Amino acid sequence: MALFEETQYDKKSGAPMNSNLGHYILCTCPDSPRMDVTFLDHPDLTLSEFGLRGTGESGLAGVAPAITSAVYHATGAWVRSLTVRIEHLI
Repeated sequence: MALFEETQYDKKSGAPMNSNLGHYILCTCPDSPRMDVTFLDHPDLTLSEFGLRGTGESGLAGVAPAITSAVYHATGAWVRSLTVRIEHLI
């Protein structure tokens, strides 16, 4: 979200110019750090009737603010919109 994902809109029509995944830049495996996955062998039936749980999304909430703060500390430029692009720093 902070470095790759960006919906671009046509200035005349307001329609999204990258409205399909063929034109939308996504973070891929080579762009991501190595991940450690832990499987739990006991269900959590209080959270879900199927015993499933997920925790990956909650760890992502602070990534974009952390990246923009790091950009500020490195350059002195506050980036107030995502994605962070070189044009925001010039």
